Amino acid sequence: MKRIIILLVLLLAAASLLLADDLRCATCGRTIKQSKHYLEYEGRAYCSEACFQAALPKCATCGKVVAGGKKQGEFLKYKGKIYCSQACFEAALPQCAVCGKPVNGGIIVDGKHYCNAHCRRQSLPQCTVCGKPVDGGLRDPLDPDKAYCSQECFSTTLPACDICGARMQSWRTMEDRKYCQECAALPRCWSCGHPGASLPLADGRTLCPDCARGAVFDTAAARALFARARRELSDRLGLSTGHQIGFHLVDLNGLSRAAKAIKTSERGFYHYAAVIRESGRRRTVEKETFDIYVLSGLRPAEFLDVAVHELAHDVQQARFPRLTDRITREGFAEYVASLMATAWGNERLNETRLRNEVKDYVTGYQRMTAVAKDGGLPAVLAHLEKLNGRARAK
Repeated sequence: MKRIIILLVLLLAAASLLLADDLRCATCGRTIKQSKHYLEYEGRAYCSEACFQAALPKCATCGKVVAGGKKQGEFLKYKGKIYCSQACFEAALPQCAVCGKPVNGGIIVDGKHYCNAHCRRQSLPQCTVCGKPVDGGLRDPLDPDKAYCSQECFSTTLPACDICGARMQSWRTMEDRKYCQECAALPRCWSCGHPGASLPLADGRTLCPDCARGAVFDTAAARALFARARRELSDRLGLSTGHQIGFHLVDLNGLSRAAKAIKTSERGFYHYAAVIRESGRRRTVEKETFDIYVLSGLRPAEFLDVAVHELAHDVQQARFPRLTDRITREGFAEYVASLMATAWGNERLNETRLRNEVKDYVTGYQRMTAVAKDGGLPAVLAHLEKLNGRARAK
């Protein structure tokens, strides 16, 4: 029995020796013989220095081995990662979106990190008006890139009413002017059609201060402008007659009497009269009179436009006397006036011709501009000559 016990002890000792030989490297998994040297770290065996180094923790920033123990090299742990030094730790932190410094905590807005409130304010858009930082604030509905720190700053960018000067968030636009709702309801100026008429004339018209300023009421000044219109029409376009034209500056009542009937948009009138003696089949013109009436109260540019329009009728009478079609006659006069408006730099007047309430003017002007599309004024004159010839043949 004693011999059996001794045998069992020997067997257990041999088994323990076999188990001791069966160590495995914690890194590569190779078997480590007991007779061989090996390294042990934190209860684990490593077959070589390389396997030992591979098992040591690495810095999450630079990748260097971080050894344990105070003397072997202290390390930092943050959110499950290890860093070999303060420098590597800070390099792993997010950077401030403004100053670029590492941020440990700080302020996060829209996924961006800021180290403090000062940097956060520096990142904010600046008010378009005063330059202050805008956190939220107001945005321009027409230009979202523009920010405003307050309603007061935003209001300074709104258009001002052309009459009262109030800043407007909603308005009415007439041509190139803007009006608040209250001012838009004011009486309209007879001349420009805009609200704000406050200066009544004896003939019932009311003008706004802008139209009244510099308007032509003086007969001597009107005659000088009429002479200029006739002279430049001849010099620039070669359109002239030798007629002795009577010029008359009249108010709305005088213009209505001269024309017998007149639309509110008409501001001038050309009148031709002739005394004709008939002898058999022969007709002789014994006397001719030519008169042009221009409405008072027009601004100089509009006065010149009306004067040229009526002078074009005088050219028609001299060159194409058989043309009686109103659309053709008014269309030619409007076309000539548009050429002179361009020459004088008054293109604004041409923009309003297609808005004339007298449709014959609009239709005639469209026809003449179509004829002039390729040949200009010579093409229009040739067209009228052709129409005049047809009328003679009849």
